Amino acid sequence: VERNMEMALKYFEAAAARGHGKAQYNVGCMNAVGQGTAVNLVHARACFERAQNLGFANASVALKKVEKKLKKTKTQHVQKTNQMFGQRVVLTDPHALDATRLQAAAAQSTSGTCVDFDSSAKCYVVELDDGAGRIKVPPANLQLKPSTPSAIAADPLR
Repeated sequence: VERNMEMALKYFEAAAARGHGKAQYNVGCMNAVGQGTAVNLVHARACFERAQNLGFANASVALKKVEKKLKKTKTQHVQKTNQMFGQRVVLTDPHALDATRLQAAAAQSTSGTCVDFDSSAKCYVVELDDGAGRIKVPPANLQLKPSTPSAIAADPLR
């Protein structure tokens, strides 16, 4: 029989919805490691809490582990956000951004300054160099702008 983790997750979710503690725990485990779904530590924590409330003993240990991972991930995210804040950045692929985040006027600019981070959208807010305003840009579409001595002297934002 071929293993199908997506199907297994669906069956566990169905059983968990009926109040089965071990199934709730299994859904949490699958979300914690990305089996049959993308890794989702927040959902895993919620599943472990429900499994614990349903009396499944192993859920307590799993809950502590996932909370530790969440804390570490949050700390790393805050550190990375702080590294980018106020930095000059380049949009690596401005045309890959969808139209809701990149107005036609902003399409001309490929660099700017990171001025904020929108945690709900998981995007940096970038003030564009050409005065076209601010746009939200996913981290994958940004890189730090290389500094050259002449660019530093000419850049009033530094």
